[in-house]
Amino acid sequence: MRVYLDIGAGGGEGIAQIIACGYAFDRYYAFEPQPVYHAALRAITDPRVVACPYGLWHQTVTAPLHVGRRAVGASVYADKLVVGKRHAIPDCQFVSAAEWFRRYLTVDDHVIAKVNCEGAECDILEDLLDSGEIAKLHGLMLAFDVRKVPSQRAREAQIRPRLAVVPHLWVLSESETYRRAKRIGSDGYLRQIMAAMGEGEGA
Repeated sequence: MRVYLDIGAGGGEGIAQIIACGYAFDRYYAFEPQPVYHAALRAITDPRVVACPYGLWHQTVTAPLHVGRRAVGASVYADKLVVGKRHAIPDCQFVSAAEWFRRYLTVDDHVIAKVNCEGAECDILEDLLDSGEIAKLHGLMLAFDVRKVPSQRAREAQIRPRLAVVPHLWVLSESETYRRAKRIGSDGYLRQIMAAMGEGEGA
């Protein structure tokens, strides 16, 4: 099965764009812990899309998300740099990434993941690496949002060498992602990694 994981899916806009561009995944999983987006995810009618109203993390837990004046970019880390007065979104649900991979994916699945989760990415990746579940990833598109979290910034350099086990890895900063999307389309991030894997849009 060809599987696309959108870890930090918001309201599903990214998945909608990818579907519109004709990528032939059998299943799309949209992970999003912010309750404000859950209705939009459930409203997606494509039967291949599975709305997951929780975030992946390194543990299964209920925890707050921290956000600034704009209700975007919520983070599990309270010291993430945000615009405006900070407040907390209580009772957000998280599931261990390793446990989720173990339950829902097999070694025969062809899995590509996009990880953009405002500072939780190193926790998620360490959970997958330490458990060995990272072996189920064929491609990984990764934003290191720990760059925006003072207490977590050093972890990017620590985890980067361990990601050599992922066959195809694409890392861009947030600003680079937006520039690339403007230049080559809203699916530019995925198009780049698919090309590196020798796969076309409809493959």
